Amino acid sequence: MLGDPQTATPAALGDAPEPIPLRQAQINAQADAAIRELFPRIPNTDRQMIIDRAFRKVSQLSLCLLCAEARLWTEMKRAMFRTITFRAPCFKATTLLG
Repeated sequence: MLGDPQTATPAALGDAPEPIPLRQAQINAQADAAIRELFPRIPNTDRQMIIDRAFRKVSQLSLCLLCAEARLWTEMKRAMFRTITFRAPCFKATTLLG
């Protein structure tokens, strides 16, 4: 659990970071404890929304798909930027990047 002196001491952990819990319920409990400690007056619904969105454990496959989607989105923006043309009084219609 978060802040447990038996598991959080440097001697117990060594130089390694604290391992990520395997179960989503454990992650949610740790996140809930941390949010309650930092923001004691936060409403329960807001706290639950933060936990649901920010501390959701994803599989390796989901993470790879998110990375692929981000790369595809970046390439699409670059392609759209290359095709943008502009007209200035002293220039012919040209593209910005080539």
